[in-house]
Amino acid sequence: MPLCDCGKVLKPDFIFFGEGIPELAYKKSVEAAQKADVVIIIGSTGEVYPAANIPQIAKQKGASIIEINPEKSLFTDSLTDVFLQGKASEIMQEILIGINNKL
Repeated sequence: MPLCDCGKVLKPDFIFFGEGIPELAYKKSVEAAQKADVVIIIGSTGEVYPAANIPQIAKQKGASIIEINPEKSLFTDSLTDVFLQGKASEIMQEILIGINNKL
């Protein structure tokens, strides 16, 4: 593992499988989900908890759920309002082009 100048392990700012979500980050995610009008799920199977709770919390508060995935997930039939099947990079590019064409 690479080390920073301070001697601690240098690690990117994301969660690896098996690591817990920092408490403050999860709390802020729940708060944002409770206020959201729309949640976009990209590339999640819906199997990893507690992160999989976030779209469920948003849906309970009335948010619309848009899912972008190559295959159906555990969210698709139970939570998703709009399912866009395909590679996230391709679908997001199409969305951005569509938004730019409307500006």
